[in-house]
Amino acid sequence: MDKIIFSNRALEQANFVSKFLKINHKIRKAIILGTGWKKSLPFEVKSNIEFSDIPGFIKLPEIRGHERSLGVGTFKGENVIVLNGRVHLNEIPQSEIVTKMARWQIQLLYYLGVRKLISTSAVGSISHIDKGSVAIIKDFFTLFSPTVLFGGEFSHITKALHPRLKSMAFNIGKEIFGKRIHLATHAMVRGPRLETEDDQSFLSRTNAQIVGMSQLPDAEIISLYRGFYMLGLCFVTNKSGDKSTHEDNLKKAFQHQDELRDYIAALLPMI
Repeated sequence: MDKIIFSNRALEQANFVSKFLKINHKIRKAIILGTGWKKSLPFEVKSNIEFSDIPGFIKLPEIRGHERSLGVGTFKGENVIVLNGRVHLNEIPQSEIVTKMARWQIQLLYYLGVRKLISTSAVGSISHIDKGSVAIIKDFFTLFSPTVLFGGEFSHITKALHPRLKSMAFNIGKEIFGKRIHLATHAMVRGPRLETEDDQSFLSRTNAQIVGMSQLPDAEIISLYRGFYMLGLCFVTNKSGDKSTHEDNLKKAFQHQDELRDYIAALLPMI
């Protein structure tokens, strides 16, 4: 599919969502509630649409902790778009439609008016960063990562990570988490298989401190649009050598939901 047609499709999807949710104005802020962050929202989503009800999207297999819906809520008098879950590139092996959906979920936010996105996830630590910490993405290690970009879409993805947002999030994080807040380089693996010990050993020799299965595609698409920025937040659920399961990681994140909720509540008015 030609990338211009692809963008037009995202605009059509945004118009559909606007009508479905009765959005009659541009909404400038959005948040993606990634793995482990479901209960961290400091407000109620009053209207939503399932991803599979958006034209072009399909229904994906259910995975615990990976709800997929788009909604709107209000926090301190300001509307915020909420993606409860996201499409991951590993949902269906080597799937063209999944790659399209991973792009569209970010592009349609732009066409709905979003210019600041808080993107959250659960990650593992391959460094000194301890479990129970929050890592703010300062950069990406991408040499072995999958991409959602078309040929010719040359971009510096780190420009999606605005320095002011990172600095502000770090300072607010120190008040809530103390020494458990970090700036970190994120390495993305496709998954869904978990990293082997050799994988972790190799990645730890790079400049990456955390590893996850999402967020890089968010930054790739955001970097294509002027004035569109993201704040990448990662809750660290496990460390190198751990044999934790997906369920273990969810449980670890849910144990810290009060802190994460306080953090999101402090960040939203400031971005």
